[in-house]
Amino acid sequence: MDFLHKGPIFRSGSATPAAIITASPLAPHTIHLRQSPPHGASPTLSPLKRRAFVLFTAAFSLVIVLALEITLRLVHYGPDLSLFVHLRADGRQFTIMNPAVKNRFFNRIDFNPSTSPDLFIIPKPAGTYRIVCLGGSTTVGYPFGYLGAFPTFLRTRLQTQFPGRSIEVINLGMTATNSFTVCDFMRDRGECQPDLILVYDGHNEFYGALGIASKESVARARWVTKLYLRLLHWKSFLLLRDLYTLTSRALSPRAAPDSGGTMMEQLARGQLVPFAGEEYREALETFRANVAEMTETAAALNAPLLLGSQVSNLRDLPPFVSTPSPSLTAGQQARCDSLFEAAAACRRDGDNAGALSLFAAAQRIDSSRADVFYGIAKTLDVLGQFSRAYRAYVRARDLDQLRFRASTDFNAALAGAADGKKVFFVDMEEAFRKESPDSLIGNTLLLEHLHPNAHGSFLLAKAYADVMAKNGLLASPEEWQRSSISDSALWALRLITPLDSLIARRETAILTSGWPFRNSYPTVPPVDPQDTVGLIVEKVARGVWNSATAHEAAARFHALHKDFSAAAREMRAVAGLDALDIDAHRRWAQFALEAGRPGEEREALIRAFQILPEAELAKSLGDAFLAASDYPSSIRWYRTAIGLPCTPTEQAEAHFALGLVFLHNGNPGDAEAELRASLSLNPQRRDAAALLNRLAGLSGPTGRPAR
Repeated sequence: MDFLHKGPIFRSGSATPAAIITASPLAPHTIHLRQSPPHGASPTLSPLKRRAFVLFTAAFSLVIVLALEITLRLVHYGPDLSLFVHLRADGRQFTIMNPAVKNRFFNRIDFNPSTSPDLFIIPKPAGTYRIVCLGGSTTVGYPFGYLGAFPTFLRTRLQTQFPGRSIEVINLGMTATNSFTVCDFMRDRGECQPDLILVYDGHNEFYGALGIASKESVARARWVTKLYLRLLHWKSFLLLRDLYTLTSRALSPRAAPDSGGTMMEQLARGQLVPFAGEEYREALETFRANVAEMTETAAALNAPLLLGSQVSNLRDLPPFVSTPSPSLTAGQQARCDSLFEAAAACRRDGDNAGALSLFAAAQRIDSSRADVFYGIAKTLDVLGQFSRAYRAYVRARDLDQLRFRASTDFNAALAGAADGKKVFFVDMEEAFRKESPDSLIGNTLLLEHLHPNAHGSFLLAKAYADVMAKNGLLASPEEWQRSSISDSALWALRLITPLDSLIARRETAILTSGWPFRNSYPTVPPVDPQDTVGLIVEKVARGVWNSATAHEAAARFHALHKDFSAAAREMRAVAGLDALDIDAHRRWAQFALEAGRPGEEREALIRAFQILPEAELAKSLGDAFLAASDYPSSIRWYRTAIGLPCTPTEQAEAHFALGLVFLHNGNPGDAEAELRASLSLNPQRRDAAALLNRLAGLSGPTGRPAR
């Protein structure tokens, strides 16, 4: 055992010694073993030190995050995700919807939805009744734009019915969004101060941004999506999101934004949702929870909430996707297909009774096929059995596995949230049925699957107003009754022009030329290069021009061809799109005057003066009312002009005009005083001196007119 005489077994520097050998002074020949911690291991921390270490680590991490957050805010990293931004005009501060708020919801897809131009003042002026409208593309007014949206029709209706009230209707809709956006906007409620909230939402629950089947989805769990929307307001989280997106695109080309096809296709293609399946149920529960949150937020604001049911094209739009039940055998599927084809052949041959029998047989085999129910509905429709046809149409829509149209369950969730006290259900489906041939909603009020035409948007506004009147919102039911105005008179006041209708027609043609209406890239025939108005329409439809630019171009075109009535109509639309555009109001007034519509000229000038109360506008209003022989109004406006800041020459002009009014009105004494005031300010006015001389010749020794 030679190794016993070569020193200790364990030396300093051994890799993993298990013990150290020491000699005891009491027993020099006894060997003691003392355990040693493994090489490199830290001594065990006491509980107190462990807690201190954890707290220090957490605090240090928090400091780093806060430092990053402060730095990112100082350098203004990322878009401003505020719902509202502020602007100053004519010495006043206004609030307007922030276009960049779309970045809360759209990250993967390149999309720039249009936002409302509605301006309002914070804090809300005393006596103002403020209505806020929320929802998706129908609320925005697609495809007509802002002027054809139901909030615009509602504003015109209410301001016409209650001219003595200060009523604001603010449109906060956003295309391709759903109830998550409505809840998120309602949470940013501090600035808006609504007296009433209107919601038209539900069609986009699956494919709208953050929807369960959307390509802009964050997570299926509602709480995760809600947390995501909260964290987005931290710049550091926004940085992490951007880094994740960039990394995903670098590692996977498929993750890059898809700019091909319509917005519908980019968000939803390939995402089918069977009726009553797991995704369907989860989306429905999320919708119910979001609607409940809306009611809670409205209650906290002490603002009544109106929830409108979703209207779909039932009669004239077949289901987008209809698939057989997965529980069927191959033989059952083949039998069902055979019956369906035979039924379709009977319909083509005019044998509707035979078709109905065959469709019913197919339905008994597979009760989940949307196309079978649509065939039943069409057959019953032809047979004049409209009530049964309606129920079959509804079932066909509900079974459609491409869920661009809200099903019955979602409308029932809206109805179930109403309490008749602070939350009210607006049955839009019933309102549209009453206005549809045979009570079957179709192309008479809708452009494609769900967007209303101009009359449809007008009807949406009327339905909301009817519920307001019934429940005494804004005014008592008696006041509503006394101020009632016919629908035809209100329709005549619409702001949309024939140009808007052409734009809507072109946008609808583009939308329906591609998926899911057709399995092709959206294409439409080119516009004739000689068609000036058609080229204007095309620039809007392709996103090159906005609506205001298009209306201005159309006004110039009509004025060039001496159609001043059409030019005035287009400039009125521009003024409606930008309430602070003084030049648009002036040009509207000028075109109206040249078109021989003095009443409209006065309306344009009054609106301009409300925006910018300046002497020149007051003088123009005095001229307009003088031309209409409305002497009291003319005197009032001329006196207003004299009282506003202006040059001596302008003031002399106003005094001279006022002298003319008094002459027309048979009041030569006041006329003389105004003419002298005009001459004192501008002694070079020969017209004023001539009129004074004329008055002197007409006066007797007492200064009164000679008889």
